[in-house]
Amino acid sequence: MSPLEILMIFGLLIMIVTIILIILIVKGYRKPKTGTALVTTGGSGLRISFGKGIFILPFVHSSELVDLTIKKITLDFTGRNALTSKDKAKIETKLTFFVRVNNTVEEVKKAVTTFSAAKTFNQKDIESHFSSIFRNAVFDIIGYVTTETISNDREVIKNQIFKYIGADLNGYVLEDISIDRLVVKN
Repeated sequence: MSPLEILMIFGLLIMIVTIILIILIVKGYRKPKTGTALVTTGGSGLRISFGKGIFILPFVHSSELVDLTIKKITLDFTGRNALTSKDKAKIETKLTFFVRVNNTVEEVKKAVTTFSAAKTFNQKDIESHFSSIFRNAVFDIIGYVTTETISNDREVIKNQIFKYIGADLNGYVLEDISIDRLVVKN
């Protein structure tokens, strides 16, 4: 083989390696969209990115998105599901709870550990996890207040529900509660 042929083969190999590196860099750079966090595992451990891009090496790292948007969970306490107040009146109401993954590194880790990243996008999974927690809170709180308090001061009820549920929701945070409808039946 002549030196020119060796140089051409060497140049071709450098060009192929360069193209492969460019493809790896382009395909390996991931940036989360608005309302999501990017969770990567492998290589250097668990990393979470909110808005900044991360370079991911194929075959070394895996990545998933976590949904940080607000999810609504509506509970219907009407008809047979009506609540009973402290003074034994029937309370019919609809409450909507607004939850989301808290956008801190530790809380995202909790949510991913508890739910998996994919389930943070699934409304039904979130509802099935939280509806019993929220339902129990509402039953207990309404059972300890009078119809006068229920009729006149919804904020007190909301605050008591917030207090009852607490802050540790496995990476989620309860943003707000909406009491959509409230009917007192004596």
